[in-house]
Amino acid sequence: MLKISLLPLYRLRKSTHFELMNRFYGVLNDYETSHEKFLRAKAALLDAIRKEEEKLMQFKSSTWTQVMAEHRDTMNDYFRSLVDTINAWSRNARSKHYEDAVSLKRYIRLYKIVPTRMQMDTLMGTYRSLISDFTEPENLQKIRNIGAEDFLNEFILAHTAFSDALNERCKENSQKEGPLKDVRDETDAAYQEMVEAVNNLYYMTEDEALAKIIKACNADIKRIKIHALHRRKRSKTNQDVPTIPIDESPSEQAVEQSTPKRAVAPPGNTIGTTLPTTDDSKTNINPPNDSRAPIVDIHSHKEITTGTIPSP
Repeated sequence: MLKISLLPLYRLRKSTHFELMNRFYGVLNDYETSHEKFLRAKAALLDAIRKEEEKLMQFKSSTWTQVMAEHRDTMNDYFRSLVDTINAWSRNARSKHYEDAVSLKRYIRLYKIVPTRMQMDTLMGTYRSLISDFTEPENLQKIRNIGAEDFLNEFILAHTAFSDALNERCKENSQKEGPLKDVRDETDAAYQEMVEAVNNLYYMTEDEALAKIIKACNADIKRIKIHALHRRKRSKTNQDVPTIPIDESPSEQAVEQSTPKRAVAPPGNTIGTTLPTTDDSKTNINPPNDSRAPIVDIHSHKEITTGTIPSP
């Protein structure tokens, strides 16, 4: 019987999920019927879609994120300018600012700041410590001597502006109520109810107009499964691990490589030897330095007096 295909909605991204629900409702909205269950399901789906849209608007990217990015770039640029100035004067030993630059360079080496490779909170904390050191009276005078005071001031201003923007974004995010997942679950339930209503109505009426709608929905679902789901599939474990088929045996070379080679002792020396196992017991021989040693059972730790191993 013709019916709407199943689709794992939980594997869809939020934008794909919202777009699919809108298209699905738009296709069904054109179908005219007086069937009560169909109409109730359609109204419930529309209400769920509107709630999901409102929640998506709350969770869109904050305007403070772009402000933070601008202040971050400015902060990093002035930090590089400050470091370049210090490095330039520290390379000229004949300059009167050489000692000041070398003294300031020790802080740069101490913190090992790499803006492009450090996590943002770590970077901000390290910047804060560097600012605290450079604004001490002695170091601040050295900054002025090498002509980098303007770079330091702008660097401090950008650092403060970034911190303020981060606080504002945290306040904005705190006003968002409830997770998006709760709204999506409600939309998924309304979608499943709508699918069931469509399938049952077509089973009873076999309406051609409804058949066209079902075929259109299935074509859309097939496209989504190909383009929106296949990249998130996990490969099976047995595809990653090579195995030997049952009707084939490993090659002689593989057997040779997997078989440990017996160690050969040089003349005059003895080596430990393992006797072949007969039942469940195993016998291990570890002869001492003398020429003849008793056999020892590793399970009972008793000497076996019935035999010894001659030295080679």
